[in-house]
Amino acid sequence: MILEKIESLLNVRANEWRETGFFWLFTFLCWFSLALGDSISDTLFIKRAGVENLPAMFMICSIFAIPVSVLLTLMHGRVEKRTLTFASGIVSALAIAGAVQVIHTSDQQTTTGCYVLYFITNILMFVIPVVLSVLMSTQFNALKAKRLLPIIFSGVIAGRIAAGLCLNWLAAIYPVPDILRAWLIIHISAFVFFIIGSGSFIKPQIQAFLTQPSERKRVRLTEKLRIFVRSLTESKLVLFLVLSAIFSNLTFYFAEFQAASIFNSHFTSENELARFYGLFVIFASIFAFIFQGVITGNLIQRFGISNTNLLYPGLVLTSFAGTAVSYTLMPGTALKFVQVGLQNALYQPVNSLFYNALPPREKARIITVNE
Repeated sequence: MILEKIESLLNVRANEWRETGFFWLFTFLCWFSLALGDSISDTLFIKRAGVENLPAMFMICSIFAIPVSVLLTLMHGRVEKRTLTFASGIVSALAIAGAVQVIHTSDQQTTTGCYVLYFITNILMFVIPVVLSVLMSTQFNALKAKRLLPIIFSGVIAGRIAAGLCLNWLAAIYPVPDILRAWLIIHISAFVFFIIGSGSFIKPQIQAFLTQPSERKRVRLTEKLRIFVRSLTESKLVLFLVLSAIFSNLTFYFAEFQAASIFNSHFTSENELARFYGLFVIFASIFAFIFQGVITGNLIQRFGISNTNLLYPGLVLTSFAGTAVSYTLMPGTALKFVQVGLQNALYQPVNSLFYNALPPREKARIITVNE
């Protein structure tokens, strides 16, 4: 009786618990690892390499994201999804282990390990969510995905909260570099868990889809560039959205630098900064989850998609104004929260609805530009 009520509440059918639970736990472990590693790498880079070197890393990580994105696109068309996930886990675990080794074999004045760690973490923050999204979209049909993905992706919030609790607790006891070993263990655990359990959930009816070669038409680079320029210039709406995305990215990195500078000034030691990041991840994740579940939908219903889409830039501008008035911890934390928490809870959901509301021709143009 109780189980039936839970199934009705969560929209999970009786034969879906094992599959849903498996993907929920895998998502949880992946984001536990990502959030923990991201906070530690930020802490060590800010305190050892210096905030003034962040702009260089922003550029390096962004440039390397281009070939990584192309590689992922090619692999998704040629490699079975489980194999690609296994390979991603093995390669990322080796990369993390190498960064941990470099950090532990260098003294505190040597910053090479901090650069390596920051680079690897930022690439993982790009790769792992893409791998997860493709895996989920392959596993579930549209109707099933509409019911189950919100439950599964609640593992993202739970994983981030677990990472914050873990970091806050461990940073009170151990030096920050020692916590890197915990990150490596959690990351390996996620993909070992996937390797053990994934074979039970690949449906026979989609085996052919997983293994068939890509049927995408091959287009020369010059032709792609010509299509890109034509798509960009023929529609003012497409051009507007592309410029909007560019300025959003600029704002994101300005906010990242501004908040890091404030945190570096306020916290004198690595462990203090790490514990703060742990608490920030916990409360930002909880508040963002509540905001998206309770407030975002009501804002869209009351003001519409277009008007709600203006709210996030207004909050970002207000947060920057707050740091201009007082370059202290509270305004810096508010700016960081708007940049990280509300981007996921407000900007991305509204932006997705906005894109879905576009005419098919405009959506096709934007997809071309994005590719």
